[in-house]
Amino acid sequence: MACGKFMFPQRLVDARRRLQSGDVSSEQLHEVETECLRDLVRRQTEAGLQIVSDGCITRTQWDFDFYFGLDGVERRYIESGHIYQDCDLHHPVPCITGTIGFNDAHPFFSQYMDLASMAPAGVETSVLLPAPAHFLLWLLMQDGTWKSVYSDFNRLLGDISRTYNETILKFYGLGCRHIILEDRSWRMLCHRDGLKRILQAGYDLHQLTSSLRRVNDEALQQLPAGLDIMLYVKRLEVGVSREMASRHCGAISQIVFGHSNVPTVILDMPDGSEDSVMSIISHLPAGKRLVIGVVDGRSPQLENMDEVAAKIRAARQVIGDSLRGITVIGGFKRESSSISTTAFLEDDQWQKISLLRRLADAV
Repeated sequence: MACGKFMFPQRLVDARRRLQSGDVSSEQLHEVETECLRDLVRRQTEAGLQIVSDGCITRTQWDFDFYFGLDGVERRYIESGHIYQDCDLHHPVPCITGTIGFNDAHPFFSQYMDLASMAPAGVETSVLLPAPAHFLLWLLMQDGTWKSVYSDFNRLLGDISRTYNETILKFYGLGCRHIILEDRSWRMLCHRDGLKRILQAGYDLHQLTSSLRRVNDEALQQLPAGLDIMLYVKRLEVGVSREMASRHCGAISQIVFGHSNVPTVILDMPDGSEDSVMSIISHLPAGKRLVIGVVDGRSPQLENMDEVAAKIRAARQVIGDSLRGITVIGGFKRESSSISTTAFLEDDQWQKISLLRRLADAV
């Protein structure tokens, strides 16, 4: 079990706000980030996790920060309108200004080395990245702005795949053996509003789904055998009826499970979705493995252990030994460090981790 996202410690949120107001320097912020990362690694190992992550706490946005570090991508700011209701304006967004490419000096590499240096002997490390398909669909939904650089779609797709492939190989060279690729593109295809946006943009669903799977698979080809790749497909069943989950989401799940180079898929199983998720995972082909999210990373209420254990046993009845493990639904991290909550406290996430450990031992 590995968790890719943990809550921002309050002292880190405060330090970032003070940086914006000019009260602390970038160097002082980095010192706070290092202290928080060291504490996070310690807490993960004390909780019994054999694979630790940086929890994305050194990022302000879990996905955009990765894009900002790539060649051909610049950070631009939106100064008007609304991005998220509880975010201020002056919101950073990626802008494609040149050919997308691998950046050997990407900040994520030095952040990973900090993590690796803090992990105790015998404890492995993991990295979470936005999936190639997640990046591709985000670009396609930006009113065709990518066409100012790329006249050919296949060249765009190929550059994204190569960039990811080289980035993953770099992480492997630095010692990372576990990479989680979070992919929300498939959720958009399963959600009524997301599907409407895609169709209104003029995309053919068959061609689009083929391209999304292709960009993931090409990014993951010819990787070392010792590298553990997991594709986290976020909540396919959210916002859909049981019938739609069985038909449309079932069809999408078959495409997801059909990735050639993805050995393990992570799916969420939130409360009330059991029937829909069971229908989806019934399409898992032989040779694929599944990790299911069974505790809610956004709710402070601790789940009933017996009820969660029943979910796990039900999933195992459907897919047998292909069930590889359990994890947190969505991780604990908010989407941006500018969003904070008092409903879910830092200690709540460790109670959830403890519950997962007890469930793993019992089931």
